[in-house]
Amino acid sequence: MKIERILKVVDTRQYEEGPDDKWYPIVGSGHEHACARCGRMHEIHAMVLLDDGNEAVVGTGCASKENTEMAARFLRAENLAKRLARLNAVEAAFTLKMARWEKAWAEVEALPVPAVEVEQKPPVVGRSVDLVTWFRVGAEGYARVRESDLAVPAYKAERVACAVDGWRRARMKERGVDEWAPRATMNFKRDRARIMKAMASITEQASTAAPAHLGA
Repeated sequence: MKIERILKVVDTRQYEEGPDDKWYPIVGSGHEHACARCGRMHEIHAMVLLDDGNEAVVGTGCASKENTEMAARFLRAENLAKRLARLNAVEAAFTLKMARWEKAWAEVEALPVPAVEVEQKPPVVGRSVDLVTWFRVGAEGYARVRESDLAVPAYKAERVACAVDGWRRARMKERGVDEWAPRATMNFKRDRARIMKAMASITEQASTAAPAHLGA
């Protein structure tokens, strides 16, 4: 039967991050399905509408032999399916990392903060005539400020907060979590919408080319 339209293409494989920070499919991790044409098993499924009104699941490579028009569509649809599967894996990894960070940060914020210690040091010769004041919190948290700037209450509060933050970041490292909140390297919602829009432009098209075996 001739393929009339591509209904959906899905990459069922799982993806993992490689040592080069790129994401790769895990062979054998997907849900295999037999191609209705060649009988071979595929992890990337293409649901198609046939000219007799029935639907079938086919492999993209096998189905692309229908005609040159369909071959181009299947190639684009397969690439989009791969991009979507990879995007889903990256988002899932980011969500898990963010959840771990938030849990660790909540624990750290609940810890009693050591008392702030203040230490004054003489100015560095040739650099400043001001005394230098250090605010220390535990062994890891510290921040310094010039004596003349201490006259500004907001600035003093900011320096103390900086010292406390340093102490808390050290507690995050103790929990094996990056002290800084994770940041997404992509806009998942926007990128997914773009992929789905591009896929829709393919699945909404009906075949207009004649089967390859009928010629031009």
